[in-house]
Amino acid sequence: DDNWGAFLDTATLSTQKSYRRIREGRYQLDEQTVFDHGSGLATVSVRDRKTGNYNTKKSFKIPALATDLIGGFVHLRFIDFAKLKKGDSISITGFLEDSGYHLRILYDGLQTIQTFLGKVPCHVLVPRMPENKLFEGENSIKVWISQDQNKIPVKIHARMFIGSTGIELSGFRNLKSSLRIVP
Repeated sequence: DDNWGAFLDTATLSTQKSYRRIREGRYQLDEQTVFDHGSGLATVSVRDRKTGNYNTKKSFKIPALATDLIGGFVHLRFIDFAKLKKGDSISITGFLEDSGYHLRILYDGLQTIQTFLGKVPCHVLVPRMPENKLFEGENSIKVWISQDQNKIPVKIHARMFIGSTGIELSGFRNLKSSLRIVP
């Protein structure tokens, strides 16, 4: 029962604040990150489970215009996929937990996938994951973004050290354009 969110500057698409509320069995984490792009720092606060206060704060250097995971998906909505061919790469600058990174994302072409909503034509992206404690290998995540004006995440699959997990769009509302579903 995880909940991730972010507040973005609409002019630069840079993350201003992000949060994670992780509930996985007995493991719990409530974390907030405030991005100060002027000083190049992100301040991470962790909620104390006993007091309920966010009192553990640490600051980390971040790359220019770093974004969080949610902000990274927003960046993908502004990519002109028509200019990409299979094998091209996209770069996103980010920050997660305690590290800044430059994430390279491989464009893996087009694929129509079956979802709860029907068959959806998608752009396929494979982020090149840096060495980490959670995901298994460089190509451990695959993301399907709708091949329409919405460019929304339709499906995500991740191989992790403890198994695999995935997310699939099961509903939507208030889209500016119709989600493209094919027979």
